Amino acid sequence: MTARERTLWNIRRARADERRDALELLLRRRTPAQRESWMADWLAGPTVELELEGLWVADQAGALVGAVLARRLPGRTAQVWPAQAVTPDSSDVCAALVATVAEWLPQQGIRTAQALLDAEGGPEHAQLLASGFDHVADLHLQILFLDKRTATDARPELPEGVALIPYAPELRSRLSGIVARTYQDSLDCPRLDRRRDVEGLLEQYASHGESGTRNWHLVQIGAVDAGCLLLADDRSLGYCEIVYMGLAPEFRGRRIGSALVRFAQDQAQARGFARLTLAVDALNEPALEVYARQGFVTWETKRAYFREFGP
Repeated sequence: MTARERTLWNIRRARADERRDALELLLRRRTPAQRESWMADWLAGPTVELELEGLWVADQAGALVGAVLARRLPGRTAQVWPAQAVTPDSSDVCAALVATVAEWLPQQGIRTAQALLDAEGGPEHAQLLASGFDHVADLHLQILFLDKRTATDARPELPEGVALIPYAPELRSRLSGIVARTYQDSLDCPRLDRRRDVEGLLEQYASHGESGTRNWHLVQIGAVDAGCLLLADDRSLGYCEIVYMGLAPEFRGRRIGSALVRFAQDQAQARGFARLTLAVDALNEPALEVYARQGFVTWETKRAYFREFGP
């Protein structure tokens, strides 16, 4: 692209009548089913103005030549869908779009942004790195297909001395404290050490599915908070998700994690789900071994990216 062509760009927020075309461009590498599902949710939902306030386009002489999307998430963070351009050699257009979004997000009170790419990355990988994002992990998205449980099936027993305490709002400070401890020396996304906002992440965890905090538990060993197990039901997609599971460093290596996964399976089956899902760092070998023993398999791998914008 020539210098003259670059001067003709106009980068701005997408108008309502441009949204469908912009999203078609942005999602063009997705399957038709994925594309239609996301577009239906974003364009027809009651919160369309909020969902798509971060949809930006580049136009040239009135024609749309690029698009990027930043969607707000709970906890003062946003998910960025990397820019796409009409012509594959328009990396300058994409870079300008992402730079514009990166300048706009902190003005909206956003402190961090994240992005997920397919495992092969492609040009979007270089685009995100050039825009200040760090590649923090490769995530295996895993699934376990559950057998239908009958009323006579025995429920899994927890190890002696281990108890699961259902979450309630008055336990918020305890939950925040133990979640922070579970991040210490964690093998899940260690590049995020000291960069996690616990309260913001708890808001994000609660936004998964439609069950909020109803299926959250604190893990106690004796009278000590030792970890947590946070589950989310998503009946629209037909699965229960282990949104987050963690133990404080001194309680690891005792097979407690395996018992928590079995408990999660039982809970999912009891609520009528046939699938249990989770995401795990591809380099977290102890966790991968636990999940493999329980029968989980990887169905997709994603690259995860992260950027901070300051206080």
